[in-house]
Amino acid sequence: FMMKTTQFLANVKLWQGLFFSFLLLVSLNLNSQNVGDDLLANSNGMVDTSSGATGSGSGCFSYGNNGAGGGTYDGVTQGGWTSAAGMNYAPANNSHGPTHSGDRMFKSYKTNGSNGEFVAQEVGELALGTYTYSFFHRWTGGSIDYTEGAPKFTIKEQNADGGWDNVLEVNLVEGNTGANGEWTETTGTWVNENVNNYKIQVYKNGAANAGLAQNLHLDSFSFVYSEAASSGGVTAPWSDDFEDADISDWTILTAADASQGWVLANGTNGSIVMYHGDDNVSSGVDNYLASPVIDMSGLTSPLLSYSERGSYPSYYTFHGVYTSSDYTGDVAAATWTLLTEGVAPTTEAVQEFSIPNTTTGIAFRYQGDFSDTWEIDNVSVTEAPTEPSMEVSASTDGASATFSFTIDNFTVGAAGDTGVDGHIHYSLNGGSTVMVYSADDLTLSDLPNGDHSIVFELVDDAHASLDPAVTATVEFSTFDGMVACDGSLSHTYGNNESGVLFTSTNEGGTVTVTVTGSTENNYDYLIIRDGAGNELYNASGDHTGQAITSEDGTLTVEIDSDGSVSGETLTFDVTCGTLQSNVTFSVNMSNYPGGLGADDTVYLNGNFAGWCGDCLPMSDDDGDGIWTITIPLDDGNYEYKFTVNGWSNQEQWPGD
Repeated sequence: FMMKTTQFLANVKLWQGLFFSFLLLVSLNLNSQNVGDDLLANSNGMVDTSSGATGSGSGCFSYGNNGAGGGTYDGVTQGGWTSAAGMNYAPANNSHGPTHSGDRMFKSYKTNGSNGEFVAQEVGELALGTYTYSFFHRWTGGSIDYTEGAPKFTIKEQNADGGWDNVLEVNLVEGNTGANGEWTETTGTWVNENVNNYKIQVYKNGAANAGLAQNLHLDSFSFVYSEAASSGGVTAPWSDDFEDADISDWTILTAADASQGWVLANGTNGSIVMYHGDDNVSSGVDNYLASPVIDMSGLTSPLLSYSERGSYPSYYTFHGVYTSSDYTGDVAAATWTLLTEGVAPTTEAVQEFSIPNTTTGIAFRYQGDFSDTWEIDNVSVTEAPTEPSMEVSASTDGASATFSFTIDNFTVGAAGDTGVDGHIHYSLNGGSTVMVYSADDLTLSDLPNGDHSIVFELVDDAHASLDPAVTATVEFSTFDGMVACDGSLSHTYGNNESGVLFTSTNEGGTVTVTVTGSTENNYDYLIIRDGAGNELYNASGDHTGQAITSEDGTLTVEIDSDGSVSGETLTFDVTCGTLQSNVTFSVNMSNYPGGLGADDTVYLNGNFAGWCGDCLPMSDDDGDGIWTITIPLDDGNYEYKFTVNGWSNQEQWPGD
């Protein structure tokens, strides 16, 4: 059993709190829809008996009132229309007057109770573009009065709850009345800007509005896809960083189980991003985030750029970035070509890809079930740069550093080689210029410990800078694991850190490290050993002022931390000393002529180091007859100077 914590990201737009899914991902209307098609042709828009329900004799067929009104009630299939109430499917006769076309027309009741009278046709999922609607009406049964409102023609869009919201509402003009009156046309255009399910409807309510309590006749409906959406919903160069929290021009398609899917959220980089969580559903998630329709025809070499970040990479299932050249706003109907796929890095990274200028859409596709997360930000399509450019990254390993080059619009090589534009110069830490004739990785070894700066530049075959100059500066640090005598090291330790931090050596002498800083008390430990592995120090908490000495000439420093608290900085100062040893010597004065008298002076030449009985280290380095005794005390070494004839004036021996 595996468990992980699902991140919760806030700042989601209110409408995105409701999950929206398309009930018909691919509808028959949409798949067969071309500019010029009449979407009512298969649902008997001309309103005759050539399709849908058939009549019985010259009678009429009715919707609503449980079939009252004569004829046969045929549910909601009369004439192929979806639904109606208070409507007759009527032929021409003396009281109805002639049909506009075909052999049938719709004729409403005068009233139909609180439901009113309507006829509606669902037209399925519509592609983006312009639609032209048209139908004809006429009144019979008496006078009409629009004082309290007119009948309505509406186009309705399906909402997240399965209901319908008006996106267009048109009042029917009064027109002509009477069985012999002329038919009046209602026509116009509507631009669909959102791929969704739609229906058209004509509605009046004679019970609620007495002025409309007459028979309304309707005939010759058409709903024609008259113009496709422009291929340039937006025009490149184009970008969206989502900071306006508005993605109304993007399209989100849920192609599998319902899930939260793509939402606006606060990203880990502090900006607003498009975010897909690690949704946990019954079988799987397959969600598209599609850009606006983009006109890239004005670009020569479009460059797609976006930044991404993810978490829980071990749970990754699929992230794909796609392009389409036939995308017009309908994700399901477009042909998508995979551009790249793979798990997102855990730190924000910018991705760039060249794409054709025939591309009209970009889509980010997430698949999985309780998988990883994915953040998308700073999406742009721009002209790929044509000027030379160079980016350099560095990786270090001990005293070595390796530099990797990303160079565009410039070929590196030796002078005289075919197709070569020039080569690379570099200067390390302000030193002399070095030439490089390859864009392959460059490794520099045996670098001293510390911080370094290296400057790379593209130059032509004559070693001259380009105009404008193309340079890249890289800051990096090297450390070979050794801190020399009189050297120092600052280290900010992390969680779960263990092993040797550094080693210091002083062959034949002592090594002392003085520590400043602290580690988490009782959990994170500083450990210091000598060359034989003997533990000289092992403690947590504040280590400031601790001075630990190894007598065998080698000292190692280790950090051992747990996973809870880190980030403290420790400073280590290393000093080295001479190893003190006992020295025993004797002076044979037997050959001294006449022996030593009380007032005789004996001159000692050379240096003495170490203790000899009760003796102290002394020396006369410059041979001036003034000797120095070094006294090691608890608070440091003190030096006293003397001659064999008495203490010098430079220092007086304290006490006896």
